[in-house]
Amino acid sequence: MSSFIDSTKVRAYGVDDIDADHADIMDIANRLFDGIQEYRASETLGALLGGLVARCEQHFRREESYLVRVHDPQAEAHKADHDVLRRRLEAIRAAFAEQPAASDSLLALAVLRDYLLQHIKTFDAALAARIIRAMPGSDVGNQP
Repeated sequence: MSSFIDSTKVRAYGVDDIDADHADIMDIANRLFDGIQEYRASETLGALLGGLVARCEQHFRREESYLVRVHDPQAEAHKADHDVLRRRLEAIRAAFAEQPAASDSLLALAVLRDYLLQHIKTFDAALAARIIRAMPGSDVGNQP
C-alpha cells in the first residue's frame, strides 16, 4: 500500500473513535490512490470513492455531535471546514464519474489530502483536547 497519506504524520489525539475514524479515512484514501495509479476498474474505484465519502460523512457527524456536547467555541468554523471538505469530496466524485482514473483524479485527491491533514492537525486536534478536558474520567473513546 502507498503512503499517499502517511498516517505517521497524524498523531492520535486520545479520543478513540475520532482517532479510529482518521485511520479508516486515511486507509480508504490510500487504497483509492493506489487503485487509480494501478488503473483498476472504475467500478472498484467508484466503490472506494463512495466509501470514502460515506466514511468522511460519518466522521463529520460524530465530530459535530461532540462540538455541541462540549460547547466548542470553534464549532461554527469547524462545521464550515467540514462543509468545504464535503464539497471537495462531491466535486471529486462528480469528476471521477465523468472520467475515472484520470490524472485529474490524482490531483484532486492530493489537494483533498493536504486539506484533510491540515483540518485534522488544527480543528480536530483542538476538538480532541476540548473533549478530554470537558469529559474527564469518562470513556471518551466510546462516545457517539
